[in-house]
Amino acid sequence: MSDLPEAFQVEYPHARKTHCCYECARQILPGCKHQKYSGIWDGEPARFRTCILCATIRDAVNKLLPRGEDPLAFGELGQYLRDCHSDVPHAKEWLALLQDKQLSFEEQGRHVWAVLDLTDPKK
Repeated sequence: MSDLPEAFQVEYPHARKTHCCYECARQILPGCKHQKYSGIWDGEPARFRTCILCATIRDAVNKLLPRGEDPLAFGELGQYLRDCHSDVPHAKEWLALLQDKQLSFEEQGRHVWAVLDLTDPKK
């Protein structure tokens, strides 16, 4: 499967049932907002669900990638942060958040705002 989809759609629905985050493997519980990324890769449809915290961190990392570099493929966020932690500001903290399976949905939300604050180009 190629890293870039031929076509895609991104939605941010509230879960109707329990899902598993494709990045951190934490549960996305019913009622929780999450990222649902549907697309076609090499002629095959696929769908990825990501918790809001992982989606926010992945978006922040993608903004920091050198111009012309493809965005991270789904499921590569943790490995990228482990491999490139010296090149990515806040990589160690973000990796720790991905690995903390005890974070409640409310705590994840607070960390989302912290990530957005750290990556705000106006600051």
